Formats: sequence, structure tokens, C-alpha cells
Amino acid sequence: MYYSLGGKVYNSDYAANMHDGTNTGTNLAADAANAWTPNNRFTNVPRYVTNNTDQSNQMSSRFIEDASYLRLKNINVAYQFPEKLCKAIKLNSLRAFISAENLLTFTKFKGFDPEVAINGTTNGRIPGVKVVTMGLKLEL
Repeated sequence: MYYSLGGKVYNSDYAANMHDGTNTGTNLAADAANAWTPNNRFTNVPRYVTNNTDQSNQMSSRFIEDASYLRLKNINVAYQFPEKLCKAIKLNSLRAFISAENLLTFTKFKGFDPEVAINGTTNGRIPGVKVVTMGLKLEL
């Protein structure tokens, strides 16, 4: 396991999905549902207007997020079968294993992955994928 505390990230992916109508027909973040309306005046999300020219999703400190996280990056578990059992099935040894990468990440970050490039922006970067590997090692 490892962690990072206190890092700040400019979440450009989130900014793109918080457009105010400038990109009609494209994805919106769930937070966009809290946009300003006459009945919802106390919000930090600008009004949504189809084909808007306000461009409220331009670079702004409102898209800087805390990127603190705790991650279970690698875990390996193995079992070496007893020698007596191996001899009974005519093997010198038998070992079973399972390995996992990027198994869990705990964060409040709204993007895909709080672990970003050195420049501190997300820029559509694909997060580390989860990988699970299982196997048997036989020695004849």
C-alpha cells in the first residue's frame, strides 16, 4: 500500500464535463445537475444554457481538487502444497498463487485516478487498470 497526502490536481476531465451548455450533446458531470436556476440560486455551478457562450468551464481554480489517496497497488498470495500431497500425485512440488495490481484506491477525488502526471493535470489520461493474475506452478 502507498499513499499521497495534500496534493492538488487540476481536473481537466471534470472541467470538460462541467460545461455550461457550450458543448451541447456531450457528457455532463453529475454535479452539473446543481446548476444555477432561479429556484437554485445558492450554488457554485453556473447556469446551463444550450449553446452558451459564457464558457464557465474554462481553466479556473474551481477545478483544482485535493488528490490525496491511499492505494493498494500490489498484493500477492501463494500457497505451497505439502510435499506429501505432491508425491501422491507424482509431482516434485505444486504452488498456487494469485496476484493483483491496482486493486483498491481510497480517495475523494472526482476524476478517474488521483495519481496524475508531474504537471498536475488529468488531461484525459487513462488510469492504471486492475490486473488479477492466477496460476499454478508445477515441478515434475
